Amino acid sequence: LAFHNYHDVYNRFPSALSANAGDTVLDFGEGPGPRTDAAADANFHTWTERILPYLDQQNVYTGIDFNTCMGAGTAALTGPPVITAAGNNYVNSHASATLNAVIPAYICPSAPHSGSKTETYLDDWLSDGYGATIYYGGGVLDYTPLADWLSSDLNGGQGILDIEHDPGALGSDGVKIGAITDGTTNTFILGEHSAPGGKEYAMGKPIANLSDEQSGLMGPSWYDWQWSTGHFWRGLAPGACNSDYNSGPCGSAPYLGGRPGGPCLMNCNNKWNYNSFHTGGAQFLMADGSVQFFSQNMDKNTLISIHGCNDGAVTSQSF
Repeated sequence: LAFHNYHDVYNRFPSALSANAGDTVLDFGEGPGPRTDAAADANFHTWTERILPYLDQQNVYTGIDFNTCMGAGTAALTGPPVITAAGNNYVNSHASATLNAVIPAYICPSAPHSGSKTETYLDDWLSDGYGATIYYGGGVLDYTPLADWLSSDLNGGQGILDIEHDPGALGSDGVKIGAITDGTTNTFILGEHSAPGGKEYAMGKPIANLSDEQSGLMGPSWYDWQWSTGHFWRGLAPGACNSDYNSGPCGSAPYLGGRPGGPCLMNCNNKWNYNSFHTGGAQFLMADGSVQFFSQNMDKNTLISIHGCNDGAVTSQSF
């Protein structure tokens, strides 16, 4: 309902990620592009912020300064890091109450989160880029889009919140309902992707920290731009390895090459696939506003087809 209310106002769904003119996103799949002016401050914001007023979270939304980067600060999330190097200016004026807000609609009741339902993470991507320690944090997020699908033999088209586009392309500026040519009942927006405690889960058990295998992945906060856009996690076909690594089929300890995604599309490993704490599958939000339970045993090409909003691959199979 929040997505559709947003569409009623802006005549499009929110984009997965937006950046200011000084921080051009050349390829959303690769994150922020080169800073093009000395005052650029990596200012980008995501769909999780845009729909807050339609989730009865106007106070949280009002606390966001869209002129500065979303939700970064010190380890305690009490203030911004100070960066003074020329060309690396960083400004953040978000209140700690905003950074730590828990949004009930973003949380699945079945996920075993801590009592506070908040997390804090080191952002090694921006920390490396700015030469300072920068953190993200806030209420947890159990639902994300799918950035891309690796190890597949089917072009999944473009998702409604797909970030693998350049500015001006479908998805980068928000998708209109009329552009969902596969039909809103045949296209999903979000799926369950839960990581309680910032842990990597395999077959329902925590086995490591999310960041152990791949730098750059934090999560799972709604104020984490990488997690909320599905940026660093990529769906793997059953039994496949993460092709971002080149040190062997799946490498060896300590996780060189990454662990495989497991034998199923979801609930095998939340590092590389959708993950819920439901038996047999996960809940997905469809573009028509309905919620569908997808079986973890569904055909991978079916899931890819349902992700694409304009690929012409309308499925009639049971979810």
